[in-house]
Amino acid sequence: MYADIARSTGGTDSHFNTNTSNPVLMVFGGVTATFFRPFLWEVNSPIALLSCAESSLFLFLTLFFMYKKGIKLFFTTAFSDPRTLMCFVFAFVFAVAVGISSANFGALSRYKIPCMPFYLIMVILIYQKAGLNYPGWFNKK
Repeated sequence: MYADIARSTGGTDSHFNTNTSNPVLMVFGGVTATFFRPFLWEVNSPIALLSCAESSLFLFLTLFFMYKKGIKLFFTTAFSDPRTLMCFVFAFVFAVAVGISSANFGALSRYKIPCMPFYLIMVILIYQKAGLNYPGWFNKK
């Protein structure tokens, strides 16, 4: 329906949904939407491109760690230190709530602002605790 309205008025459509009623998949979809969307193929404006760049950075940092050290170490390291655990719990609970309840990328980009610093701090602490070097572009001085 929204796509039809956007096309008829000449605007662009920025709505999305998780396309499931399974609670487990909704949690996964909410976290994915909050931390890693919009993807590049979903961008339809210059502002969305900036949001895409931010989301791509978080996706790259997360996937780089999981590629180098594994998914299991990502979560065990997050739960091994009270600082990372607090960041994990806040960021993921907030991400689930925001990702499931947001209907478009504009609202999502505004609502996710409080949890993104906690997610970034958690990722940086996990990199440090696992002894993994940051990507080369991250260490520029």
